[in-house]
Amino acid sequence: MRLLRKYNGSFLKTMYVIIAFCFYFQAVAQNNIQTIFNELKNHPDLKNASIGFYAYNIDDNKELININGDLALIPASTLKLITTATALEILGKDYTFQTKIAYSGTVENGILNGNIYIIGGGDPALGSHRYSSFYGDFLKQWKSSVQSMGIDSINGQIIGDASILDNEIPPTWIWQDLGNYFGAGANGLSIYENFYYLHLSSTNGVSITDIQPKIPQLKIENYLNAGSTHRDLSYIYGGPYQYNRYISGEIPNNKNRFTVKGSIPDPAFLCAYQLDSLLKIN
Repeated sequence: MRLLRKYNGSFLKTMYVIIAFCFYFQAVAQNNIQTIFNELKNHPDLKNASIGFYAYNIDDNKELININGDLALIPASTLKLITTATALEILGKDYTFQTKIAYSGTVENGILNGNIYIIGGGDPALGSHRYSSFYGDFLKQWKSSVQSMGIDSINGQIIGDASILDNEIPPTWIWQDLGNYFGAGANGLSIYENFYYLHLSSTNGVSITDIQPKIPQLKIENYLNAGSTHRDLSYIYGGPYQYNRYISGEIPNNKNRFTVKGSIPDPAFLCAYQLDSLLKIN
């Protein structure tokens, strides 16, 4: 296989958690942590919240702080602090993800008798709207790389390889979440943060007007209602690799364009499909 190219690639709660960690790592006394906990517990925005804090010394496994440490909680987005710190510790601050374009077989008279492979390196930001200036039009870059090798047609397939990661969704994730953008799992070959835009109109009932990007074989049955709500109360139902999905719930009435986001069924396949489509354009 010959390598073509590599491509490197709620505020209040979070603030209090950051403050708590900072105080802890600066070795403040137990009573100061208790003070922070009391402020959290008595804050009007958190009156219905369940809060716990636990820390121990990893050198001797001695407990340092235990405030509701046995309380079962859902950490939600605050857990990203731990994930980020772990990534920085293991990978380092200068680590870059790599997505490789490679091929197998031989090239004869501009014809590749073999396959092109998009080998994912676990990059979570490939094609993300947040980093468009960094990646640019990466699909066109890939096309140029293929053409630079003298390949103008392929007698084979384009294959998205996501095997670097185990793409299994945790069994504890709820069915109501999986079809939505916040239910998109990790993928060894992620693209567009693994979500698509579903554009809706609610001026005369609710209809689906467009899906971006285009995902082949994706079919969405529409059971949405339009009502007096001012926010998105819709849910898309469907798991990984499932292309027959349905959407239900409620969105605001009289909207010419209302957009919700769903999880891409198979990001690696979509990535390969988009490159294949672009290569077919002269």
